[in-house]
Amino acid sequence: MEPASFHLKYVCRECGKVLLKDLSQTLDLKCENCSNELEAHPGDRLGEQIIEHCLVCGGDDLYVRKDFKQMAGAFVVTAAVVIATVAYYYTEYMLWPILVLVLSAMADAVLYQFIPDLTACYKCKAEYRGMKLNPEHSNYSHYTAERYRALARQEAEAAAKGV
Repeated sequence: MEPASFHLKYVCRECGKVLLKDLSQTLDLKCENCSNELEAHPGDRLGEQIIEHCLVCGGDDLYVRKDFKQMAGAFVVTAAVVIATVAYYYTEYMLWPILVLVLSAMADAVLYQFIPDLTACYKCKAEYRGMKLNPEHSNYSHYTAERYRALARQEAEAAAKGV
């Protein structure tokens, strides 16, 4: 039986290229564009396909979210609202728009069950797909994300000043 593949998606710090690496094959984090090589920070449980900390930046703050594009979700919600509005316009009867919205919410709930989870890093935004979920990682926290955004802003300002 072939081992399951798990992937890392991250941005090269030097050239900004988005890279996708198959971690079931290699831990080589070398950019094909600029040849920048990062030192991977594997944890003790990587062989179990469980990520403990970020391989790219070594950060410990990771979170779990659904592997779904937000723009696609926004499009589906917008389409449901437009269809409900058109249904009300042509029928002037509230049952049809409500039915459209309820059916779209039910479809969303069913799809939610089948969409896989991914683990992501707050600090460098690396995404890990196909990994087993680490119970130590919780859902996305706006507080933690804002803390890392503020830290990145401070580092950028310090770099601009030449400190």
